[in-house]
Amino acid sequence: MATSAPQSPLHQGEGVSHHDSDSASAQDAVSGKRKRDRTNNDGPPLAAACDQCRVRKVRCDRLPSGCSNCHKSGIECSTSYMHKRVNHTKQLRDDFSLVLKRLDQVDTTLATLTSLVQQIATRPSCDHHNSDPQTSSIDHPMSLPAPGSVLDQPSVPEPFTSEISFYGTLGPDGGGNPIYGYPSVPAMAEALLRQVSSYVFRSYQHSTGGDIAIVPRALQSSHVETALRERFNDFPFMSECLEPSVASDTNSIATPPAILCQLFIDGYLDNINSRTPIFGQAELRDAVKSHYTQDENAQDTKAWSLIINNVILLELGLEMQAAQAEYSNYGINEETLPSLLRNCDRAIRDLNTLMVPNLVSIQALMTLVLVAQEFYSHATAQRICHAACRTCLTLGLHRSGGPIGAENSEPGQSGISARQRLFQILYSMDKQRVFMTGLPCDLHMFDSDFPMFSDPFTRLTNIWEDIYLKLYTPRAAWASTETRAGLVYQLSGSLDDYYQKYVKSLPVSQGSNGEGLDPTKIELAYGFLVSQVLVLRCNRNDENGQAKMRELARKSLEVVVTVSTPPLTTQRLALLSNIIRNYPLVAFFDLASYHISGIFETGEVSIDARADLALLRALCEQIPVPEHGKLAHVFSSCLKAGLHWALDILEVLVEALRSNASNMDSIDDLPRALSQEPSDPVVPQLLLGCPVRLPTLDHDDSRLPPAYVHALPDLSAPGHDRPTDHSTRHTFYF
Repeated sequence: MATSAPQSPLHQGEGVSHHDSDSASAQDAVSGKRKRDRTNNDGPPLAAACDQCRVRKVRCDRLPSGCSNCHKSGIECSTSYMHKRVNHTKQLRDDFSLVLKRLDQVDTTLATLTSLVQQIATRPSCDHHNSDPQTSSIDHPMSLPAPGSVLDQPSVPEPFTSEISFYGTLGPDGGGNPIYGYPSVPAMAEALLRQVSSYVFRSYQHSTGGDIAIVPRALQSSHVETALRERFNDFPFMSECLEPSVASDTNSIATPPAILCQLFIDGYLDNINSRTPIFGQAELRDAVKSHYTQDENAQDTKAWSLIINNVILLELGLEMQAAQAEYSNYGINEETLPSLLRNCDRAIRDLNTLMVPNLVSIQALMTLVLVAQEFYSHATAQRICHAACRTCLTLGLHRSGGPIGAENSEPGQSGISARQRLFQILYSMDKQRVFMTGLPCDLHMFDSDFPMFSDPFTRLTNIWEDIYLKLYTPRAAWASTETRAGLVYQLSGSLDDYYQKYVKSLPVSQGSNGEGLDPTKIELAYGFLVSQVLVLRCNRNDENGQAKMRELARKSLEVVVTVSTPPLTTQRLALLSNIIRNYPLVAFFDLASYHISGIFETGEVSIDARADLALLRALCEQIPVPEHGKLAHVFSSCLKAGLHWALDILEVLVEALRSNASNMDSIDDLPRALSQEPSDPVVPQLLLGCPVRLPTLDHDDSRLPPAYVHALPDLSAPGHDRPTDHSTRHTFYF
C-alpha cells in the first residue's frame, strides 16, 4: 500500500493562510530577516537580557526564575529593561568628581573647626565640672606646674583633671612639641596662660553670682579683663614658631672660599670651640689646610665642606651681633650669610648622607646643631642632635673600645681620648636638648662603659640626666608627695657633692666692666644655679624650699642681665648664647607666676614683686636678638616673644592696682620703688643637701652696674662667715 511522504514543516507552512501571524514568522525565517514585534500584538513582549549577561555580552535564556548564567555564577539575576549601554568610565569619573566635592567640603569644615578651637583656647578655662567650690583647683591656684605637682594624692579629684593635661602636647612641632610641664618656653608660657585664665574665670563667676571666692575688687574691672583678653589673643605660641624653609635645590654642599675660613677660624676657636671643644686647634687647622689642597673626590670631602661652612657661619653670626649692638653695619653678611645658610639647608634636607659612622661625620653634625640653635629653631636642632646621637651609637662612640674604623682624629692624641671628648660633648648636648624641647634622652650614662667624667660641665649634665629620670618623666608625675620629696632631697645631695668638688674651688676674678671675665666660670656658676631651680621647683608643698628656689631664680636672672650689659663683645655674646640656648629660663616664668598668684590673692604688690618686676623688665630689654635677615622664626626671637608676653601679663595687673582709687594708698609709691634699688633680700639656707649661701650686695661699690644689675652669686662655702671688709671681698664683676 502506497503512502505519501510526510510534508516538511516548510511545505506545511505554505498551506496556511498568509494572514496568519505564524506563517508570517515562518516566511521571515526563510528570508533570513526578522521584523519588529507588532505593537498591536496581544501577547506579552519578550523579556530582555538580564543586566549581568548584557554586561558580559553573553546569550541570556531569559528564564522567569533567573537565567542559567546567573544561576551558575551564584549571583542575583536582575533586569533593568535598559536598552542603552552604560559607559562605566564616565560613571566612575562622575562618582570620583562627587567624592572630590565632598572632600572639599570636609576640608572646609575642618578649617572652620580649627579656627573655632583656636578661638576657644584663648578664652578663660571653664572646667568647673559642677564640683565643690571649696576643693576647686581654681580656689587654690599654683605657680607654674612642676611634674607631679597636681598628683600629690593617690586619687585625683574631679576638679584637678583639667590640670593633668600638662602632660599633653601643645601641637605639632617637628619632632614633637614640648610636653606641658617641662621647662621649655612654650610649655611655661602655656602654663602661665592657663593660670591667668583660671583667675579671670573666677572673676567672671563672682560677677555673675556664682559661689566662687572673691577676686580683689581692683581686678574685677572690665578694663582689666579686656586687657588680659588682648594678651590672650596675642599669645605667641598659639601656632608654633615656623621653621625656616629648606632649600629645594639639589646642589651639593659648596666649600666656602679659603679667604673666609682664614678670617673666621681664629675667632671660632677662641669664642666657640673653647667652650664646646669639638676640635683640637691643631687638628682643625691641619684638616682645613688639607681640605683646600686635596682632590675634590677625597674621602669625607662633603663633611669637611659642611664643617668649614659652619665654622664661618657661627663666628660670622657673633660678629654680626656685635656690630648690631654697636649700631654699625657689618656689610659682609649681605652676600655671604645667605650662601652659607643655603649650604646648611642642603645638609638639613638630606641628613642621611651625613650619618656615616666616622668621627668626621659626627663632628659635622655637632657643628650643624650649633648652627641650628643660632639660625633655626630648637625643633630643627633636636632633629639634628638626634641624628648625631644615632650615628654615635652606630659607631660605638659610647664604648671605650669602639670598632676598628673609629680611628684617631687628632695627631698626638690617643683614639680613646678623642672619642671620649666627642662623646662628652654630644652627651652634654643631648641632656641640654631634653630640658629645652621636652623630648627624652638618646644617650645614657648607664649605657656607656666610660668612667665617670671629671669635666665639670659633663658631670653637671650627669646630674641633669638623674633630674630628668626622677622628676620630669611621665612616670615620675604619678609619684606620691613623700616619694617626690625624697627624690628632691636625694638630688639636692648630688648637687651638694658637685658644689664641694667643683663650684667651691672656682677661683674668683676681680675687675669691673668685663675685666678678668672668664666665660667658663660664669657659665658653670649659672648652670649650678639653674640645676638647683630645676630640682627645688618639683616640690611645691615645701614652703621653705620654694622660698629658696625663688632666691636662686633671682640670682640666675641677675647673671643673665649682667652678661647682657653693654659693651657686648663677641666673647660675651658667645657666653650669652650658651646661657640662653642651653639652659632653660624657668626662673623667669616661675617668678612671674608666683607674683601673679600673689596679686590675685592679696590685691597688693609686694616689695619683692616690685624688685622682681624691675629685674624681669631689665632682662627683657637687654637680651639681644640677632636679626640675621630679620628671621622671626629663630629660637631667640620666639624666646623673647614669650618673655615679653609673660611680662605684659604681670604689668597689666600691676597697672590695674596702681590706677585703682581704693588701692592707691597701698601702692601709690610703686613708681618710686621701681626706680630704686631693691633692698637686700633675706638669704635663707638652701634645702638640705645644697647648703650654698647667697651673698648680700655692696651698693656702695662704685664698680656695680646699674640698679637692676648685681654681681654674680658668691659661691662661698656654707657655714663660713662672710667677710665684712669690702676691700677683701671677692666676687664676679663685669
